Amino acid sequence: MSFAIVVDGTCDFPHKDIQQRSIEVVPLYVVFGEDSYKDGVTIQSEEFFEKLRTDPRHPTTSQPTIADFVAAYNEAKEKAGADRVLAIVVSKDVSGTHNSAIQAVEQVDFPVEVIDSRIASLPLGFLALTAADARDAGKSFEETIEIVKSKIPKVQIYFTVATLEYLHRGGRIGGAAKFFGEALKIKPILTAENGQVGSVDRVRTAKRALNRIVELVENDTKGKKIKRLGIIHAQAPEDVQSLKEAVAGWDYEELVVCTASSAVGTHGGPGLFGLCYEVE
Repeated sequence: MSFAIVVDGTCDFPHKDIQQRSIEVVPLYVVFGEDSYKDGVTIQSEEFFEKLRTDPRHPTTSQPTIADFVAAYNEAKEKAGADRVLAIVVSKDVSGTHNSAIQAVEQVDFPVEVIDSRIASLPLGFLALTAADARDAGKSFEETIEIVKSKIPKVQIYFTVATLEYLHRGGRIGGAAKFFGEALKIKPILTAENGQVGSVDRVRTAKRALNRIVELVENDTKGKKIKRLGIIHAQAPEDVQSLKEAVAGWDYEELVVCTASSAVGTHGGPGLFGLCYEVE
């Protein structure tokens, strides 16, 4: 391979599939009080969400260190037998991960290109697969960079949460917003907007939220070829099934279902679910 590919741990594509495509993942850290864990390494999804439910300490997330990225660049390059590395990372507007990735470039003696994906979660996984598709098709390093950058406006996610509790705990909404939102059974419809999390709509009941998410994706992709659809969730199997049924008649090349990472789960909490896409 002429180049290796690295992503950070907010990439919610199933890691076994990422590994099969020779993509190196740099985990984020999740911290409960004084206890720090590497997401997907020293704490797995089920354990994380169980702790999120039961531990009185609300977790925080921490970006990979510069040293983590240096190690990942070297390991990815060696595994792939490559001479350079392409790193695709979470939006710099929601995490310091991008900064760590950039600073790590100065500490290796081979070329590394860092792309700010302007997004996170499963759409970031789609961009990583786009890079792998280009690489495996024989595209050059420079061609692949341009292909990935051109895809950034063509991936998107819409999601909702079961409760506003975790958004409140993480400082994303105030106490009054949480109180009235819970009292009115408000379900926010959230998306990626200018590199940050933005609100698209507010509805009542999870069923209406699911229908609205499906409608938003359907409107976005109308008249376009859908390469990949993705369902992201945090312990929400019934919603996953409902989303599968809702898109069953759609024309797409691939459907991916995966569990949210701790970085997403910390703020969204159990019961989060969403639908995302990649169009040609």
